Amino acid sequence: MELRLANAGSDLDYGWTGTFHNFGFTGGSALKLCLTQCDTRTNPLCGACGPTGLGSINTATFGPPLPILAANVPLCVVNRFVPGEAVTGTADIEKGDLNITVGLLSDIFVTTPGEVCPRCTDGTCTSGANTGKTCTVDGTVTVAQADGDKSYLLSRDCPPSAAGSQFAGTVSVRLPLTSGKSVCNGPRPCVAQPGDPSTGVPVQDNQCGGSFCNARCAARACISTSADGQCIDANGGVSELCCAGDTTKPCFPTAFAPVGFMGSIERTGVARPPTPGWPDPTYPKSGGATLVATFCEPANTSGLTNTTAGLPGPGALTLPVEQTWQMP
Repeated sequence: MELRLANAGSDLDYGWTGTFHNFGFTGGSALKLCLTQCDTRTNPLCGACGPTGLGSINTATFGPPLPILAANVPLCVVNRFVPGEAVTGTADIEKGDLNITVGLLSDIFVTTPGEVCPRCTDGTCTSGANTGKTCTVDGTVTVAQADGDKSYLLSRDCPPSAAGSQFAGTVSVRLPLTSGKSVCNGPRPCVAQPGDPSTGVPVQDNQCGGSFCNARCAARACISTSADGQCIDANGGVSELCCAGDTTKPCFPTAFAPVGFMGSIERTGVARPPTPGWPDPTYPKSGGATLVATFCEPANTSGLTNTTAGLPGPGALTLPVEQTWQMP
């Protein structure tokens, strides 16, 4: 089966300061899974396995490089699959439920606001390790705070180069993506671990200055609303919560809540039965889902990045996907 990321509705949040919250993920990126242990008539629950690495159906990276820019800190992130490790989990053809784990090694480069990541323009890489070489566009994203052209056509063929940027290290991240519910309990859920590139900065729950993280966002953190009433940030992602004392500042609600209960980060996915419905013998089947994950993001070797983002710290990801189910 293929999961292709929709062009709207995605959201990436990481770090406890809120500065690096509400970014859109690269629309058009795809993840491919082989389905086993299920059939077309008697058992809809499949084992899912997505081989990774050069020459595999998913290649070596989870989508193209991802440009992120906030507070004048431009980052280009290359999300490599852990070598030798497949994407694994389960997929239900009848219900559309998905539960998969993606292991990543994220290479972080501090770049420039005018070229946050290399682009694939007219079939050629504009910068980076493969400047001037041919490329194929894998996805698009808008970088709201970038200088110049804010629309980025991105390609796996156009990685950044350590020679033209500051390499801030590689961090290990595991994404337990689900169409169900993902929860990260506070307070201060993520701390430095042995083997991390850096211990980062002292961990806090948020940067709300003593106010609670329980307010609806406003201004730049809510420049528009989606069809279901969610705030859309100027960065392109979905705004969940902001500080009660400053509704322009996104935050994670991991601190103790006003009534004394421990806070938590919660993301809820969506599963939709594909059509034609199982056990109809017609394939391919199509459908949609929203996959979510909460996770811990280690600190890297850039002190500026760790201070600005608040690392180590929690992260949350929301990915609306279009599903194409082939006959198992």
